[in-house]
Amino acid sequence: MVPHDLRHTHAALAINEGVHAKILQARMGHSSISVTMDIYGGLFPGFDEGVATALDDAFSASFVSEPCQKPAGDVVALSTK
Repeated sequence: MVPHDLRHTHAALAINEGVHAKILQARMGHSSISVTMDIYGGLFPGFDEGVATALDDAFSASFVSEPCQKPAGDVVALSTK
């Protein structure tokens, strides 16, 4: 283990305890929040979960709210050319 490993461990433990990304940026001495998020963004719980859930809900709602109302017995001709 090298000192830099301890730095990453510190950041990971802080994220696990719910430390806000902006506070982590200051503690780590990063020049911007982008640097912090590029390095540690994937460690934040639920980081991508909200987007995935929202898209799933929108996708599901689009099928439930407008069901197909095609009358029974209609035939659609398919071109064989």
